[in-house]
Amino acid sequence: MHLFLTSHIGGHLHIQDEIFPEMLLEENGFLGQLKALWNPNFRCLMIANHPDEIAQNDVHSQVFQQSFIMSGLPFSRWDILDDRASDISREELHAYDFILLLGGHVPTQHAFLERIGLKDKLSGYHGIIAGISAGTMNCARIVYSIPELEGEAIDPDYQRFFPGLGLTNIQVIPHYQWLKQVRVDGKRMIEDLAIPDSIGNRFVLLPDGCFILQHDGKATIFGEGYLLENGKIQQIGWPNEAHTLE
Repeated sequence: MHLFLTSHIGGHLHIQDEIFPEMLLEENGFLGQLKALWNPNFRCLMIANHPDEIAQNDVHSQVFQQSFIMSGLPFSRWDILDDRASDISREELHAYDFILLLGGHVPTQHAFLERIGLKDKLSGYHGIIAGISAGTMNCARIVYSIPELEGEAIDPDYQRFFPGLGLTNIQVIPHYQWLKQVRVDGKRMIEDLAIPDSIGNRFVLLPDGCFILQHDGKATIFGEGYLLENGKIQQIGWPNEAHTLE
């Protein structure tokens, strides 16, 4: 299996309240890496973040289909996994060559993935999986779900760590360039939340446009990236370079 852990892959252009297709990111070689693995007969499955938001899922699906085609990634089939098709079997899942896990709210998507038993159904999968933001975070063996909505950072019952899909041991915090400036419940997301939570943990901080590709147990970071471990941040990736993660 080839696993892409990303913060953002492009493909969506937001203009006011509308979304338009655009090419996937070429930054740090993302599109080139995906193209090298691609086949025009691929069967693709997009897994929603909010399974009950049917109309919005259809919009994202249509836009991504167009963006993949305009990026030189044609396919034979593109389906959506949300509340309309949550009873998918392991055999049906493994018939797809490419699986895209959308971004959004981490606990919301996690609850859906748990409900449909995705972890067990993905066992032995040999295709390509790409996670975007929350989708990336939910790929981890143990997910770190940093509080992002008002009320979560001060909620004593909010779970910051829980079992994920088990596709990787890497715990990613996406959108690093943005989260450095964001506060939740008056707390700075990196300094006041992520850094204290990193005691005894290892988080990879990914700015948009950078990604990790994992294959055969080897993980490589493409572009700028940082390691947050035991309260300290150190740079482990640089623009337009690839480095193996230890």
